[in-house]
Amino acid sequence: MTMTAEQLAQTISPDLEMLCSSEELTSERREALARIVEHLTPPNLLTLLDELERKDKRIAELEWDSEQAECVNLCLNELGVPQAKDDGRLSLWGRVVAYGEVSAAERDELRALRAAMPQCAELQARTVTVTLPTTFWYEHDDLTRELAVLSKRQVKKALKEAFDAAGINLTVEG
Repeated sequence: MTMTAEQLAQTISPDLEMLCSSEELTSERREALARIVEHLTPPNLLTLLDELERKDKRIAELEWDSEQAECVNLCLNELGVPQAKDDGRLSLWGRVVAYGEVSAAERDELRALRAAMPQCAELQARTVTVTLPTTFWYEHDDLTRELAVLSKRQVKKALKEAFDAAGINLTVEG
């Protein structure tokens, strides 16, 4: 009869404990050893090896999961995601959810910015040509040279007209 590792352990544990209690070879110890050998059949040993292999695999999986959780924790720390909220300490999953909630608002903002990118590119490509008013030359009494004089009002008007024609709001102050 094939036994699970747990059944085998329960069956031979008392005999193993008795064998380990002393080193002298008594008839009781011989009988205990015989009972142990009786249960160490090839099917039972194969079952033991299979369970050992499954447990080794599971340990490797848990170690990998632990490493991944540690990496996620480090990343969340670097991103500044809090480790606790009002009601106490957050689990790792709680921190991921908290980051997701914060990120949702940031993702919406990023989507809006991406949607505005073509408009920005269009505005950057737009050219506005401003035709300045005629320059007047003024000769000052103390100077022997002429000074270029533009009417501030006319420059403001020229800028406003050019930007209005391009569909760009412009406010000129001063």
